[in-house]
Amino acid sequence: MSACDTAQNALCKRLGAEYSIKTIDLERVIYRDFKNGFDVEISNTHTTSKRKRANIYLWYDKRIMVKCVRGIPFDNIGIEVDKLYIYTCNLYRNHNINPATMYNAKYL
Repeated sequence: MSACDTAQNALCKRLGAEYSIKTIDLERVIYRDFKNGFDVEISNTHTTSKRKRANIYLWYDKRIMVKCVRGIPFDNIGIEVDKLYIYTCNLYRNHNINPATMYNAKYL
C-alpha cells in the first residue's frame, strides 16, 4: 500500500462508516451513496499533500452530474457533503427531481 493509499484510507475512515473508497474513471476516490438516488464522488484525495483540496461531485441516478463543489479543504469535506445531502432532500421535498432543472436549484 502506498503512502497516498494510507492517507486516503485514513481520511475516509475519519469521514465515517457511510464513506468508502472506489475507483471511478480510473481515479481512486472517496464515495458516499445517499440512498435516495443521489451519490457523491470526492476526488483529489489520493495524496499525502496537506495543501491539496478536494472536488465533490454530486450525481443523480449515477449518470447525471448535478453539482460540483471545488477547492474544499480536507477538514471541510464532511460539512460540504452534509450540505449536499440536505440539498438532495430539499429537491425531493419540493418535487424538483427533474434533471433539466435541478442543476439550477438553489444550493446552500
